[in-house]
Amino acid sequence: MTQHIYFGESLYKLTGKMLQEGMIIPDFELTQFVDKRPSEFTKVQLLSSRRPTIFCCMHSVDGRIGARQARRMERLLTGFRGEVNALLVSSDLPFVLNRFAAFESIEHLVVASDFLGHFGRAMGIHVEDIALLARAIIVVNAEGLVSHVDVVSEFTDEPDYDAAIEILSESFCFYDDASEIKDSH
Repeated sequence: MTQHIYFGESLYKLTGKMLQEGMIIPDFELTQFVDKRPSEFTKVQLLSSRRPTIFCCMHSVDGRIGARQARRMERLLTGFRGEVNALLVSSDLPFVLNRFAAFESIEHLVVASDFLGHFGRAMGIHVEDIALLARAIIVVNAEGLVSHVDVVSEFTDEPDYDAAIEILSESFCFYDDASEIKDSH
């Protein structure tokens, strides 16, 4: 299946095999700057944590919508008490993501860069013509099975946060939403 994304009137093709629910997450590589050194984050590290994961993907945190998406996801993740892997993935360089995370006091999202496009191609959300990630949310269970994929159809649209959080919360017997506690059993 070929997936496309609009940016205004322009139509762009997404590169890579589109993820579907039930698939094993493919191998991927992301770049982080940790202690002023580049480091890689891969599928092996993700699976070794034995936690569900949410990827909040966007082309840049420097845009109004990207910053809003990151802030919204950060707020939604507070209910998981740090029990999930939560990655903010963008096409920005790693130091840009670190600056954004520090400025916005991001605590629940780990920033990771796909400036080389490896992750986007592996997940089917890379826009080759402009070398950027499409805006998306991907949820993977602790065993590495994809349980939710939401890729927007227009660059300026936001993903369905509530659907992603609902799927993620099904992995737990708790999820704090303000003062409400949900039991997923």
